[in-house]
Amino acid sequence: MTTQRFSVLRSVLLAGGISALLLSGQPSASAAAADPAPLQAHARSTALRIGTFNLDADVPLDTWRTAVGQFLPYTDIAGMQEVAGKAKKEVLEGLPGIGSYVPRHTQDPILWNDSLYSLVGGRSAPMAAGRRVEAPTGRGTIWQPTKKATVARLRNRATGQVLSVIDVHMLHQAVDKGKPVKGVPRRVRMYKDQVKGLDRIIATERSWSGGRVWVLGDFNDNYMADKELHRRALAYSHLHRHHLVASWETRGRIKPGRGTSTGNGSYLDAIYALQPAASVRVLRQSRFDIGQHYPLLSSYNVP
Repeated sequence: MTTQRFSVLRSVLLAGGISALLLSGQPSASAAAADPAPLQAHARSTALRIGTFNLDADVPLDTWRTAVGQFLPYTDIAGMQEVAGKAKKEVLEGLPGIGSYVPRHTQDPILWNDSLYSLVGGRSAPMAAGRRVEAPTGRGTIWQPTKKATVARLRNRATGQVLSVIDVHMLHQAVDKGKPVKGVPRRVRMYKDQVKGLDRIIATERSWSGGRVWVLGDFNDNYMADKELHRRALAYSHLHRHHLVASWETRGRIKPGRGTSTGNGSYLDAIYALQPAASVRVLRQSRFDIGQHYPLLSSYNVP
């Protein structure tokens, strides 16, 4: 598995709205003039910027492609969820200056600034075996395929240090407000199995990277409630046992309604690491208000 490298193709840039992405990973001059935040955020060479963005699977390709092009300049490393279909995956694999690990049979790719990091290896790591679970509508059962996490092992081109990124999308409508949803015991069991599987993946990646591991994605539960109730079988409790800290804690006091859900501000998405984040930000600009999630961006002070 090697880092994807592509030349700057004018046809891709014009058709896809990715003109904000240069080979250096910086936004273009026009993008910087309209919104200088990405350029300013990258000015500190010791800051690692990590983001996660769940763009709904049914977002049209052109709208999706434009949003991706506007999101990635904020990040050095990013995870995405619900990247459905061959066309969207091909867009990610063809972005200039962006390395990618895009699994063929899951929808949760990991991307990075190719001038800063190279790919050591990637894999789709099973978390919970496929099974029949209650349908989200509550009527009957459906087949839920094996839930997997995407793992990308990266090397810093300048320092040679390695790190591991784990991108997850937890089963939806199994947990709500820190509690198992009533009436769907099969979905709840699968969610809990998914958390246990994530445990094993984290342990492996911590060992490989010497503790430089980040876990990010859509946990399909409100972080505020999950932390407060601290149910032992759910995500917060398990990650806490690994001494992983969510970047939300950077704020000191989390305010209700200021999370990543575009509907009610719930804290559905999270970025965890062994070290506290230097900053955390939800990108609520109107250009990102096209689905159920806003992008989440966190920065870390690294050597």
